[in-house]
Amino acid sequence: MLGTVYLVGAGPGNPDLITVRGLECLRRAQVVVYDRLVSRSLLAETAPESELIYVGKEGGGFHTLPQAAISQLLVDKARAGLTVCRLKGGDPFVFGRGGEEAIALRRAGIPFEVVPGVTAGVGVPTFAGIPLTHRGMASTVVFVTGHEAAELRSGTDWAGLAASSATLVCYMGLGRLAEVRDELLRYGRPADTPAAVIHWGTRAEQRVVIGTLDDLPERARELAQPAIVVIGQVVDLREVMDWAEQRPLFGRRVLLPAPLEEPAEAAAELAMAVRDRGGEPWVFPRRPEAPAWREVELLRQELSTGGIHLAVVTSPSAAHFLFHTLGESASLLHEVPFLCKTPETAAALARYDVRVQVAGDLGGLLGDSALLNGLAAGGRR
Repeated sequence: MLGTVYLVGAGPGNPDLITVRGLECLRRAQVVVYDRLVSRSLLAETAPESELIYVGKEGGGFHTLPQAAISQLLVDKARAGLTVCRLKGGDPFVFGRGGEEAIALRRAGIPFEVVPGVTAGVGVPTFAGIPLTHRGMASTVVFVTGHEAAELRSGTDWAGLAASSATLVCYMGLGRLAEVRDELLRYGRPADTPAAVIHWGTRAEQRVVIGTLDDLPERARELAQPAIVVIGQVVDLREVMDWAEQRPLFGRRVLLPAPLEEPAEAAAELAMAVRDRGGEPWVFPRRPEAPAWREVELLRQELSTGGIHLAVVTSPSAAHFLFHTLGESASLLHEVPFLCKTPETAAALARYDVRVQVAGDLGGLLGDSALLNGLAAGGRR
């Protein structure tokens, strides 16, 4: 019996932005074939017994597998009777080569479903406070890829784009930003047109650089992929519409250890409080059961790369659970600031040589940017 392949858009980066259907397909899959832009936090949602296969495409043209091999992998796994989730950043059909995979599956007689995702070209500017359309300013949006800007092999009408007032959204354009600028200037787009580069948009690592069409390549020279480039008058609106970066937990990925003896509702409520304040919660474990080895390993990887910026511990048992579960890797937590509710929890954490801020009102402290910044900058005790 043939398996089914689900071509799932994971959204623009933040794990909370996957669709309900996409998350459902991810959780039930026996095989998950995923890209570089998929967050580790989202991978922690997979079934413990599922097989994870990385097929990411790195900058500089390095591919873990060529596209034809990825398509064949999906076919082979489905022919083995397995349920497959092909997890792709953004939307599968917007510069995601999902169309090629769908064609390969159809030709092989494999049943498939496409689950749309929030494409980066829409989600990333919105998260950065840049509306792609605005009455009296821009009524047209054009999405292009920057991979082929220099040779113009893509057939993009740069002359038409330069002459219009359309908002231009360029995927994968950071490496060719100077060529994109030169093409638009050559055909008459004003040099002072507002422009922006958004790096790792919607994630805790988001960074936005604002400039003009003329000077943006120089301003953004220290940024790296992944990035979305937005060119057009609407970029000026970020000054009044920047919403995400104004919240106190913006830029922080927050670890929330949830031991089994504590009600799952409490962890869910705390995670919502983190989201409401602009943070990205990492509940550990995700399910009401002991964390599988994979979930532990994904957390270790996130800690080792500095991806956890804050930990909130609600009880002494939560403190002991976290450090005992991580074992030798718990040393990675020494650089992470901790918040807790009671002196008893602080005393439990003190055993592990981490820096702690005690606050009976966690919600209030999570909304205090000054205190959070001071805790983060406090250094090891």
